[in-house]
Amino acid sequence: MSTPLEAFFPWVVPSVPGAPDPLVLQALRDAADTFCRRTNLVQRVITADMVAGEPDYDVTPPTGMTLLQVMSVSVEGRTQATATPGAVTYGPDLAGAPSGAAEPSTGEPRVVFQKTPTVTGFSLTPTPDRTVSGALVIKASFGVAPDAAEVETDLFTHWRQVIAAGAIGALLELPGRSFSNALLADRFTRKFAAGLSSPARQARGGSMASEQRVQPVPFA
Repeated sequence: MSTPLEAFFPWVVPSVPGAPDPLVLQALRDAADTFCRRTNLVQRVITADMVAGEPDYDVTPPTGMTLLQVMSVSVEGRTQATATPGAVTYGPDLAGAPSGAAEPSTGEPRVVFQKTPTVTGFSLTPTPDRTVSGALVIKASFGVAPDAAEVETDLFTHWRQVIAAGAIGALLELPGRSFSNALLADRFTRKFAAGLSSPARQARGGSMASEQRVQPVPFA
């Protein structure tokens, strides 16, 4: 479920009298996205088909979200090692592979590469040599899209005061406005930063999971 950003207004507007609504909305959007990026709280557990000959898989974010991180990928119940491009590592199931050994081109996937610098999904290596329905189980985290009008309802229900503090701090910091106040801005920015530790701990245990789908994409 999602909640309109306007629902946060009662926790923000009184602290920034005279701030235009579009400016408040943008500050809330930015604060909510920063919250998600620094906590990884908004997560999804995703199932997808493994496709023979297809190494690359795109994760389609839900409406109003952006993909932040592919946190883990399990292939037929086995969680695989993860790496970034250029840092080749082997999964624990690749028994006997010496350090620096060449990875076979096709076979049972052992390593997951997260696509960077713009995260769109992940790649499997070796390239799968068979198609298995529902073989991939992916845990990914998501942020707030630049044009989002809504956020996860749980963000509003449980963390609205933290996100509101981030928005207020950003608005008060703007120079030359009738509501500008650098001293108060610092106070609210510190409150926002302090409020991130608890949701970050919660996220490390897994949170806010639901089903999405992953689509294979042609190798580029």
